[in-house]
Amino acid sequence: MSNAAAPAASLDRIGWMHTFVTIVEAGSLSRAAEQLGTTQPTVSRRLQALERALGLTLLQRS
Repeated sequence: MSNAAAPAASLDRIGWMHTFVTIVEAGSLSRAAEQLGTTQPTVSRRLQALERALGLTLLQRS
């Protein structure tokens, strides 16, 4: 990763973590999407990206 890409990657991770916290506080992906002003699929993709970056599953899906 180049030095220019490092800050962008850090911002991505911060955004993913913000999305995760919102999911937990809202109690569902759809309510988190409403609070974040985006769609449920976008919230789901952000959560998946964070899980891939961390190498673990953060939420159990039903």
